[in-house]
Amino acid sequence: MLNFFIAVLLNLNVITSSEAPNLTKDILNIKADLGEIESAVLNIIDNKGDVTNSYTMYNNTALTISLRHLPNVLYLCQIVSSNGENLYTEKITLFR
Repeated sequence: MLNFFIAVLLNLNVITSSEAPNLTKDILNIKADLGEIESAVLNIIDNKGDVTNSYTMYNNTALTISLRHLPNVLYLCQIVSSNGENLYTEKITLFR
């Protein structure tokens, strides 16, 4: 079983919700237990379906991503295995 932890930092507060998109101003922290998978690709996808950024993430290693350069819209944070399997998708909303 794969376990994912996404903490979205809003100043010093952590906001998470399973029913609504995560809210953030600037920073996204992600750590994933990928099980047997050693690494995966994290894609940030905008509301048009375009991948704005891609990052390599490694099993049980935290990844901190700055989203300051992106406009305020809804994004998808998608984790994909090396064979293209979608492992996880989460909605992220930027607001400033």
